[in-house]
Amino acid sequence: MINVKMYEGMGRGIESSQIIFPNEIICACELLVLSPDDTKKVNETDLQYYTFKYNDSQDCLVLGLGEIFNHSDKPNIEYKLDVVDGREMMVFK
Repeated sequence: MINVKMYEGMGRGIESSQIIFPNEIICACELLVLSPDDTKKVNETDLQYYTFKYNDSQDCLVLGLGEIFNHSDKPNIEYKLDVVDGREMMVFK
């Protein structure tokens, strides 16, 4: 359904290899939830551009392909925290 592609001047990105319908799950990714202290430290580095909001005091790193989704001013997918098979994950649609 999706492929990783190199974009000149931009680096890695995701492209679709087929039609993706509204609300169709593209990918569900594992999370590495940062502690409040680690969140503060990470937000003082360039790593802050690769984290997602987890709650009011914590961020998370999304593992796998999740790290290269939605780096656009006009994203064409959405994401949310959800429980998949009993595990909290970031789900991209």
